[in-house]
Amino acid sequence: MLNSNPIPKEVEEVSQSDYPSLRSPNRKPRFRAARRRAMKAQGVTPSNRLRLWNVQVTDIVIPDDILKASVRGLAGFWLRGPIARRLIRMDRNHGGYPTWFTAEYRLCEMCGRPLLGNEAARRREMATKYADGRMRPCGDKCEEEQKSKLWQKLKAA
Repeated sequence: MLNSNPIPKEVEEVSQSDYPSLRSPNRKPRFRAARRRAMKAQGVTPSNRLRLWNVQVTDIVIPDDILKASVRGLAGFWLRGPIARRLIRMDRNHGGYPTWFTAEYRLCEMCGRPLLGNEAARRREMATKYADGRMRPCGDKCEEEQKSKLWQKLKAA
């Protein structure tokens, strides 16, 4: 039998008297905000999803200011959202057909290594699931990466 209650267990204890904004009959409860408050109460700091864009242009040469803004330590050309959208717009204005894709991005709190895709998603989930999740290693070689800092020496493409 399916659970007919759509409210998560952590949020069930939230009453309307606790939050004045929930008193209005036309306003739906904000479960995401309540979930973040519940996580904070458990000692877990909620983390946001960060995304990087890999953009490939066709008709323009990438300007130096955008090259300098690319994320260091990753193979390829990865940009944050606003800068990537600016590059896409510049290429389209010059008649090009840029291609791009996005991936989740995080930095390991232990070694500082940049993580992409599934590895970043697992790291974010670990950080939000456990109170000490941010202090757990990102992988088998986290301690070696922490000492060598090889990823910092990689140059942006």
